[in-house]
Amino acid sequence: MNYIEEIENLLYLNKKLGFIDYGDGAMLIGHVPHVAPAAYLHRIYSPLNNNDITLLENLLQRNLPNQFKSFLLKHNGISFFLDSLYLYGLEKNSDGRLSKPIFHPFSILIPNTIERPKDAEDSFLFIGGYGDDGSKLYIDDKTGKVFHCERYYSKKILKVWPNIEIMLLDETKRISKKFDENGKEV
Repeated sequence: MNYIEEIENLLYLNKKLGFIDYGDGAMLIGHVPHVAPAAYLHRIYSPLNNNDITLLENLLQRNLPNQFKSFLLKHNGISFFLDSLYLYGLEKNSDGRLSKPIFHPFSILIPNTIERPKDAEDSFLFIGGYGDDGSKLYIDDKTGKVFHCERYYSKKILKVWPNIEIMLLDETKRISKKFDENGKEV
């Protein structure tokens, strides 16, 4: 079983609360009306294609690390456990003719431009974060490692993983223990 399958198995435990599969890779898992009428524990966004990746690299004015590029070709961002953990993606413009509600990942552009920590090295690509404290996740192009850092200081390291796959699996397992079978934080 690969890391994606393990993560999906953890997330699918919440399918009994509600599940919408849009058929294009976008999914809503775990309806939690106690949070808000249309709230879901997990949001998975439609994958990017190679043209989207090229556009994103042009907008960022840098090449994406291969491991993150591979992730985006499967999922254009995610939000797990009510934004407890999220990975950024490319926010696409809508043509207004969508058959599903418009929902987009948090934009990868903002944390890598406007909100980029001043101490961040050029090799750092900010890929996500945590909703509870605003701390960030980044990949260092030089090492391929994923770092969890404070919100405003990229060199104040809280945790390190060897790659994005291990980080996602570890954090999904850890955060899943904070929610009960009804999607309520314990």
